[in-house]
Amino acid sequence: MIAPILHALYISQDMIQLQLNTEYPGQRFSTGGKFSLWFQWIHSMGAILPFKDVTGPLKGCEYATFYSMAPLGFIMAYFAKLQSKILDKMNCFLIVVIVFFTAFQIIGFPHFLAKISFLSYATEGRVQPAIDLAQLILLFRSLTFIKDSISPFKRLIIAEIIALMSAFAIYHYLTPWFFFGRAICVMLFCTVAAFLFMSPLDKIRVAILAAMMFLIGITVNPVSSGVDVVYKMPVGQKISEIVQSEISAGQKNSLWLVIDDTGFNDFPIMFGAPTINSVNIYPALDRWKKLDPDGKNFKIYNRYAHIKTDVQNEPTEFYHISEDTFGLNLSVDDFQKLEIKYIVSRREDLENLSTPTTEITEIFKDSPMVIYKINYRQ
Repeated sequence: MIAPILHALYISQDMIQLQLNTEYPGQRFSTGGKFSLWFQWIHSMGAILPFKDVTGPLKGCEYATFYSMAPLGFIMAYFAKLQSKILDKMNCFLIVVIVFFTAFQIIGFPHFLAKISFLSYATEGRVQPAIDLAQLILLFRSLTFIKDSISPFKRLIIAEIIALMSAFAIYHYLTPWFFFGRAICVMLFCTVAAFLFMSPLDKIRVAILAAMMFLIGITVNPVSSGVDVVYKMPVGQKISEIVQSEISAGQKNSLWLVIDDTGFNDFPIMFGAPTINSVNIYPALDRWKKLDPDGKNFKIYNRYAHIKTDVQNEPTEFYHISEDTFGLNLSVDDFQKLEIKYIVSRREDLENLSTPTTEITEIFKDSPMVIYKINYRQ
């Protein structure tokens, strides 16, 4: 495990250093304390996430984590201690790790403790998968120490308590989204899963659990729906056609720009079209310095960033939106500095922004998407 980690650190040291020197996330310092205890039991959302869109106070990726069945691991550790009469050191270690990370999420750490624990580099939501993994290890390890099976009645009560906690946790974080039907689905799934995990090991139990986990795995996009919904879009096919024609002609791939909300910025790169304002994992400092030679806006674009872009005939301006997003109002006269050749946009009026030196021509339209080609005049 250590060898590939060291190898990755060695070959990525330049990128790591670049990221550490960014405004975000490099200069971000997290002390935690923004989550409630209920977030520990939101894991059961995995049973319904494949079927329903989710909007809420968290980023989408923070809702997706291990199906840990917490706090079942703690409960099984208690039963294991009662039956085996042994205080297992590994279980104690796992409990300490879980409590430590949970304290960071809920209570928050002093500045020095966040720094020496390296949790200052993390956020509350990003710590949760580590907690859930530890919860699962604690659960599986504790089950190995339980020799006498727990009575069906106790199993049912424990499973129902966990199901109620999970349902309430989701309600707590997503009150408008979580109505009666979804609550019933979550509680049924949680009850059955937790009950079976505490049951004696047999083929039927394993088969049912495997089927449940298979169901919530196979229904996730794009496993269930495939990617045809993207690749069969006419605008995507046109982008691919342009890219392939340039490759066939032995040309260097032209640069693309997306004028739209940031959610669409990564669309052209799916078809091999290099896109200036796709998510910038690392800041493209050399590119932005062409527009900002004096570095006045350095703190705005020196970050991991989604880039909300618009075009205008006024001078180019950068503006800050949030930690991981900045805005760029790009002057048409600056297109050539960035070597932009194509634009994808929902706007249908970009031809009107042509200037004596930069001509914008519509070459494809499939409402509401339009592709423009940029021609530069001497």
